[in-house]
Amino acid sequence: MADESEGLVKACSLFALDFHKFLMNDATLSSQNLFYSPASLFVALAMTHFGAKGKTAEEMSTILHLSALSPFALNNEMKEFVLTLNTSSDSKTKLLIANKIFLEKSFEVLEAFKSGTREFYDAEVGLVDFKFHAEQARKNINEWVEEKTNHKIKDLILEGILNAETKLTLVNAIYFKGLWLEPFNKASTFPSDFFVSKEKVIQVPMMYREAHFKFIESEELACQILELPYIGNQLSMVIYLPSENDGLASLEEKINFGNLQKSLADLDGSMPEEIEVYLPKFKMEQRFSLNDVLTGMGAGEMFVGGKADFSGIAHKPLYVSDVVHKAFVEVNEEGTEAAAATGIGMKMLCLKPMFSANHPFLFFIRHRSTGAMLFLGHLLEPRVEA
Repeated sequence: MADESEGLVKACSLFALDFHKFLMNDATLSSQNLFYSPASLFVALAMTHFGAKGKTAEEMSTILHLSALSPFALNNEMKEFVLTLNTSSDSKTKLLIANKIFLEKSFEVLEAFKSGTREFYDAEVGLVDFKFHAEQARKNINEWVEEKTNHKIKDLILEGILNAETKLTLVNAIYFKGLWLEPFNKASTFPSDFFVSKEKVIQVPMMYREAHFKFIESEELACQILELPYIGNQLSMVIYLPSENDGLASLEEKINFGNLQKSLADLDGSMPEEIEVYLPKFKMEQRFSLNDVLTGMGAGEMFVGGKADFSGIAHKPLYVSDVVHKAFVEVNEEGTEAAAATGIGMKMLCLKPMFSANHPFLFFIRHRSTGAMLFLGHLLEPRVEA
């Protein structure tokens, strides 16, 4: 599987890093906790790209790094990717990626688009009445997302986003719940300092665990890297902890596809060693409206009525009205629960090695066999209430 979808997973990783760096250029976002699913965004945008033509398709292909993949390879790798993720669940781990197209019931969508998204994205199709009952359609979409994310993502589509002009909304939801292979003992959690910045220190519930983990130090990135696997060993959380308390901004500036892959290869090649791990409990929930971000990344034409070309979806002109994304994560002694959804609407150190995450860090949840980065975030200030 890793070989079969290597091109797609590489594209997804490149998109994730570009997207993260773009968010870091936003002073508001870079100065707060951040959590989202690059995989969810990538799949939803790729599904939209499936119906794009001309310059619109070229722009989307560029930001998604799909240019190296033929349409045939992209479709087949996406089908395999979605299937692999959806078969990663077991009794202790839940991973679900789900796609659905909500169509205006009076709007004629090309059969090739419906059948293609069904085959390659495992996308359901639902008919709704945007024309006369847009608010009810919004509720239907939100109920579907909430059900698919185990009630963690509520109200993905806010009031006022959908209206009588909306013809089609593509929605992607991803949900993950995993238990640590080496759980933390609740009795060992204690109040501890967390150095938010040079000027600000707060008290947080700090978890503690001494066990064998894969752990390396990267001189190039000036950080420690720790992998915390979940039961089943198919998924893991990887934490990049800067050597300096205020080193996160520098780390996020330096990290790129090359040194990320090298550091992960070094981590994968290391032997687990006994480590003392200190990790704060935290919970995050975040909503994004991504029109400006995606326009800034170079895919602005899809939002422009009269210019956007989605003639692969329908004969009548369409454009993307909104791209919304909402994500949730909770990290505690037992494990991690994370969920995200993307909607695209169209309208018309000590004796033993020590890993002490007592200052801001970068983290992601990855699918180990494919290498896919499912969730990505940085923690600046731990909170146990989202």
